[in-house]
Amino acid sequence: MPEIAKIRRALPLRDQVLDGVIRGLTSGTFRPGERLTEAGVATALGVSRTPVREALGLLAQRGTLTRRAQGGFVVAAPSLKILQEVLEVRRLLEPSAARRAAKRVTAAEISDMRRALQRLRKVAAKGSEQEIVRAIWEFRQLVYGSSGNDALTKAIEQANDYYDVQFIILLALAGSAVRKLMVACQVQILAALEARNGAAVERAVHKNLDAWYRSSADALSRLEPASA
Repeated sequence: MPEIAKIRRALPLRDQVLDGVIRGLTSGTFRPGERLTEAGVATALGVSRTPVREALGLLAQRGTLTRRAQGGFVVAAPSLKILQEVLEVRRLLEPSAARRAAKRVTAAEISDMRRALQRLRKVAAKGSEQEIVRAIWEFRQLVYGSSGNDALTKAIEQANDYYDVQFIILLALAGSAVRKLMVACQVQILAALEARNGAAVERAVHKNLDAWYRSSADALSRLEPASA
């Protein structure tokens, strides 16, 4: 069969609403304990209530939202348990990927990481929490992408794809000390990769995970839920 252009399909409206609500959660627009209604979200996003009903129902199934007996939903409060579970998974995946990367990383990939780290330094000094998270993830994608194992890289991405975790680290990054700590951890990871030292990069990743967990747990302890 001759090669033809593939048809591009727009995301279903329900999925677009889902993305919009998740962005509101991770940006802090919707806070733990806050009530969400179909009508309110539909008005905010400029859509009908049907896709909103479907999207909010999916988020309730995931545990991100809790159904209220009186109607509507409440944004679930992040828990220390989810942080601990994600930490456990990240400890299984990320040190291994970093050690693989130390054996396979190329000079071109190291150059890309240096540029990504420089962007992280800039946004850590003056950027928003969302910008810092994106810059850290850009650096991490380069690190773990150089491991040569796409399935492992994807698993790491999925392990971090929790609203609860994203929301908590945004809170933590409001503090300048945490911003500096996160930058310092990435600097150590890059230095170990530049030396092609598998053991050192593995230690640096463990240190980064410890710092991430402590900062996140501290931010969670200070979280004040919104009124439902």
